Amino acid sequence: MLGYFLIYVAGFLLSGIWFASWIFIYSFLTKRKLNVPGYFDTCFTALIPATIICLYFNANPFAVSGIANIRLWCIAIVTVLLVSCIVLAGKRLLSGSKNKENSSSTDSRKSLFSNILDGAFMEIPQRLMMQTFICGLLNKFGMNIYSGILINAVVWCSGIIFQAVMNKEKNAMKLIPELIASFIFSIGVGYVFLESSCIFMTMISHAAQRIVTTLGSYHIRSNHK
Repeated sequence: MLGYFLIYVAGFLLSGIWFASWIFIYSFLTKRKLNVPGYFDTCFTALIPATIICLYFNANPFAVSGIANIRLWCIAIVTVLLVSCIVLAGKRLLSGSKNKENSSSTDSRKSLFSNILDGAFMEIPQRLMMQTFICGLLNKFGMNIYSGILINAVVWCSGIIFQAVMNKEKNAMKLIPELIASFIFSIGVGYVFLESSCIFMTMISHAAQRIVTTLGSYHIRSNHK
């Protein structure tokens, strides 16, 4: 168990380094008044470490043969629908709360196109970088590689909690659905990525989830105006 915990710690530290670099790039561009889409920051800051990790562990995340696996697509679709229901349920709760001025998430204020790209490119740090790193370590030390799916999910949930603490977020109605959705999505899509070794499947899945939740958010907001 200690080995798995240490790998979780390594993953959490990597997420912290990635997040810090993301903040640095974002601040750098903002100070110079460069209007760069958020998904560019996500992609740029994760792509270099992800490439190094893939090369070090000799991982090929572009095995397009996995795309033909119908079973994995079914798992991805069920995951997307389940997570979308959780996210939209959370948004409905927020919309019905007294603090309506704070009920709209960042996702609902962005365009559908931006949300699609945000979702797709988040797979670079979450799966291409982090899950490859965690599973690579597990494989290197002869441990259960499938446990990397769970560890990766816990790493990103820990990151959400850490950010909430730093931002002094006290609204559990916002935080709990986000944690549940992140955990379930990481488990379902993480399994798809591990079995298929195809990052494109998870990028499509994340983009699809953003389409459903963004359109659903528009509907919820229109009903609460």
